[in-house]
Amino acid sequence: MDATDEDHGAVYHCSNLSERSCDICDEGLVEPYVKCGECSVRLCLDCFVKGMEIGDHKNDHCYEIKRSDFSLWNNCSWTAVEELKLLSAIEDAGLGNWSEMSIAISWSDFAVKFFSFLCVFL
Repeated sequence: MDATDEDHGAVYHCSNLSERSCDICDEGLVEPYVKCGECSVRLCLDCFVKGMEIGDHKNDHCYEIKRSDFSLWNNCSWTAVEELKLLSAIEDAGLGNWSEMSIAISWSDFAVKFFSFLCVFL
């Protein structure tokens, strides 16, 4: 898992998103993207806006906007993107390897965010 600091236009590798592509044009998916609520087709925003259809997918199907740049809790600046970055760093460096985790994430307030994460989840 890997995520970049650029929230707009960055390909997020978390949850294997980098391995997914638009089912219409085959371009790599970036957030936000659209997932059909009826047939699970994934569309980039360009294909969605153009009303593209493929196979059983029709442009009048219900849909979900998929993104991870939202706050996880009320009155909290911590986003789902940041949580995915932290989980990726924990997976890659190990939970006790603070210096490697802080380098991999490169947040100026790493200690504050990590402590908040521990308070909530442990």
